[in-house]
Amino acid sequence: MRRHIHAFILVGLASCIGCGGQSSIPGLVRVSGTVTFKEQPIEGATVSFHPASGSRAASGRTDLNGKFEMTSLNSGDGALPGEYKVSISKVEDSNPAHQVTAEQFAQMVSGGKPPPTGPTKPGQRQKTGGLEYHVPEKYLDAEKSGLTAKVTSDGKNDFLFELK
Repeated sequence: MRRHIHAFILVGLASCIGCGGQSSIPGLVRVSGTVTFKEQPIEGATVSFHPASGSRAASGRTDLNGKFEMTSLNSGDGALPGEYKVSISKVEDSNPAHQVTAEQFAQMVSGGKPPPTGPTKPGQRQKTGGLEYHVPEKYLDAEKSGLTAKVTSDGKNDFLFELK
């Protein structure tokens, strides 16, 4: 009897593989852009589009040339048309004490312990930490950055964010 129950459970689990996940979001349009700081491209920055209305947020990561493509669900799939407030961040942490594996991070979170943090001002390193921001602080918060984007269903949707 137990064998039949285990077999039934295994067949049920196997039939669910691939179920439940969305493969795309209707209405997404391609969105790309470039980020510069002091007229130089920023590599490895995270660009986040925060919707003004209740639509879905999107984000992207800049390449060597400061170029990015937005992602809502699948890599490079774009964003929904609408108005967005934008935040841009790039933080590096060189302190070995802050380097944790995915397993260690999961253990910290499940144990109620927050991961190591301690941001500093742009261009400065924390005395004990090694965290360094590569963009001014105001761009980290979409409400304070002053950056916006209007994504349209029929537009080019290629944005230039020149940080100062």
